[in-house]
Amino acid sequence: MTDKQPEALWLADFYGDMPTCEEDIKAADELRRLHEVNVELVEALRLMNIECQNLHHSKKDQHGYDVACLVVERIKASIAKATGEQ
Repeated sequence: MTDKQPEALWLADFYGDMPTCEEDIKAADELRRLHEVNVELVEALRLMNIECQNLHHSKKDQHGYDVACLVVERIKASIAKATGEQ
């Protein structure tokens, strides 16, 4: 991710700092919760990516390196989408 604050947290601060109703506070809390979950899921995907690449490498005798691992490609795409690096 970049150094700038994620938009979800910016919105959470905006709605949480100047709540006009109880729903604003709930929305801010939910945005913070979802951001935390997203960070954890991205980290899990990064670990899975490493493990999958290691597995792919260990099975190199069964296929060539030029064959893309579909799981690795899907993991990388998901990480890019979650972090805004598309």
